[in-house]
Amino acid sequence: MTRFGFVLYVHCFLISIGVSSAFHTQSLNRQQEQRTVLVLQRRSSTTRLFSEPKYYNYNNNGDDTDDITKYTFDLPMSGFWEDTDLHGQLKDRRMKIHDGVGRRYIVRTRETGNLNVHLEPSSASATDNVVNQLTDGQIVRSTGPTRGIWIPHDGGGWSVSDHQGFTWLEPIDE
Repeated sequence: MTRFGFVLYVHCFLISIGVSSAFHTQSLNRQQEQRTVLVLQRRSSTTRLFSEPKYYNYNNNGDDTDDITKYTFDLPMSGFWEDTDLHGQLKDRRMKIHDGVGRRYIVRTRETGNLNVHLEPSSASATDNVVNQLTDGQIVRSTGPTRGIWIPHDGGGWSVSDHQGFTWLEPIDE
C-alpha cells in the first residue's frame, strides 16, 4: 500500500469513529525504526484513540495551549480494541466460527432417503430420540459446536456428519 493509500485509509477510519479530520501523517526514522505519526484535533477531553497512547500537546508556536494531540504508534496497531465491547464481540464470533457455528450443510442420504435428527447425540442407529427427519438436498445451518461426528443444526436437533464411511452432512463452502 502506498503512503497516500495508507493516509487515506487512516483518514476515513478516523472520520468513521468520530475524530476530527484535522490531522497530518508523516514518517519518522528514529534509530532505524519506522513509525507512523498521527496528529489529531480532539473534540473533547474524553476522546481516546488507543488504550495507552503516547502523546503530547503542541501547536505551531511550540507551546502546549492548542488542543491538538500527537499519537505515535507502531504498525500493526496492537491493543487498539482492548477496551471496547466490539473486541469482545468479534472475539466471540471468531470462536463460534472456529467451532462451526453458522456453517451450512447439505443433506446427503443413501437408499433410506432420510437423515434422522436426534434430540441428543448418542448412537447414530438409535431411534428412541429421533425428533425429525431430513431429506436429500435439504440445507441446514449449524447452531453450536460439534461433538465428534455430531452436528447441532436448525433442523431441530443433532445429526451425524460422517458415519460408516458416508458423509451425511456435507459442508457447503462459502
